[in-house]
Amino acid sequence: MLRRPLAGEYPRPEMTASVASLCSKVRSAFPLALGERVRLGRRVLRIAALCGAIQIMATVVVVQESSAGVVVSPCASRQLVISLGRLSAGLGHLAVPIRFRARGGTCSLRGFPGVDGLSASGRVIIRAKRALNGYFGHWRIATITLRNGQTASALLEGLDPAFLSPRPRSSRSFSITPPNASHSVQRRTTYPLSHLSIHPVVAGRNGGGA
Repeated sequence: MLRRPLAGEYPRPEMTASVASLCSKVRSAFPLALGERVRLGRRVLRIAALCGAIQIMATVVVVQESSAGVVVSPCASRQLVISLGRLSAGLGHLAVPIRFRARGGTCSLRGFPGVDGLSASGRVIIRAKRALNGYFGHWRIATITLRNGQTASALLEGLDPAFLSPRPRSSRSFSITPPNASHSVQRRTTYPLSHLSIHPVVAGRNGGGA
């Protein structure tokens, strides 16, 4: 007896082949012209229609499974061109988007980049804290798929040290590591930032949250 697939259960290609073989045997058992087959009664026609429906269903589901099963690997540092966007300011708060432009094959980004503020000698003096909320908006974590030439970004927030007393340590260059990657790059900004926080990667170039 045929049963309906359970939730999450999909026919495999070998199942499709088995269905086709079964239906072929059914048809060969009745090598009659259409008029003669009708005279045999409705049962044969029902079997033929059922075979056709099963074959179509199996083929469609297998195609869906194949396309849904494609997994996009995380972007490696070498697959990305990493740059800084234009600085924004508001009431002592500063923000600069970190941009990740894909070069080469398709890959994905999810979560927070690693960002460290560096001294003039290249020593880490500030480490950006991961945050879903900030002065410039609210964020949620999502997987961003990038094809060649497409850009994702993450907003780096900080405070203007000129507004603070005593003046905290600040940095004009950053060590940036893409999410789930191991290699970092260094980039300079035009203005010092202190008390750094980094938000998750989003689609687009400005790193904006909701």
